[in-house]
Amino acid sequence: MSLIRHSDHYRTGPYRDFEQEHCAGGTFGIDIFQVRQDAIETVDPATGDEIFGVNIVGVDRIETDFGDGWKSHQLPFRALDLQPAYAEAHFRLPAVELRLAAVPAASLRSVLESHDLARDALNPATQAFQNLPRAIAAHDAMWHAAKRDDPAASLDLDAAFLTMLGELISSCGHALPPAPRLSDARLARAVDYAETHIAAQLSVGELAAAAAMSPSAFSRAFKAATGETPWHYIRRRRLERAGEMLHRTDASLFDIAVRCGFADASHLARCWKAAHGTTPRGRE
Repeated sequence: MSLIRHSDHYRTGPYRDFEQEHCAGGTFGIDIFQVRQDAIETVDPATGDEIFGVNIVGVDRIETDFGDGWKSHQLPFRALDLQPAYAEAHFRLPAVELRLAAVPAASLRSVLESHDLARDALNPATQAFQNLPRAIAAHDAMWHAAKRDDPAASLDLDAAFLTMLGELISSCGHALPPAPRLSDARLARAVDYAETHIAAQLSVGELAAAAAMSPSAFSRAFKAATGETPWHYIRRRRLERAGEMLHRTDASLFDIAVRCGFADASHLARCWKAAHGTTPRGRE
């Protein structure tokens, strides 16, 4: 019997009458949903998802039982918790607003194995709520990226997920092993794929597939080989393409944006301003 997705349980289980918004995307099969619910005591059945959850509004205290007895948690203003896959979870929650990311257990296991880590490496994060500002900010960034529909969205979602996971791994006291080596041939295939599809939706998974590597291993190897992450590389090359078109054509900013992998003219302008401190046309 196959396990349901955790997001499906929110749609059809005891949470179904509460306000919800769902989205998804990226390389790792992540479902992200935001819920606003009344006080509730409930049992979530075991699912095949690892659940990364962040409270959006301040909540003083919640109670949880992940199979090891009821525990009361005093929360900071915002906290990140991890509900393990395949575990029945009991909750006593006050009225709360949450943002949850459901990641297939196989996807998380693959990422951890690429770091030479077992799932148990995250047990300290599973058993205690974490006040990790950078991890929480990355979790928020996952939500905002998943809600977008532009060529940069998937890469931004992948980047945010790997950033969040890296912060959790570090908080559990694990130093990552050296990045795997990226051969010149694999790097060339990935770069060629990126350059050929620079205006299209791109994900870490596609670039990794071009290099015949797992997404997480590829991300670390690419940075070790080039000094920048895949998403920073793509953003830089898109801006360079846009700069070339601005210099040699009279095309509109919207046309340039779309042909260089940006959602629209304002998206290009924001990215250009962040990189160069000016507008694309060179005016402050």
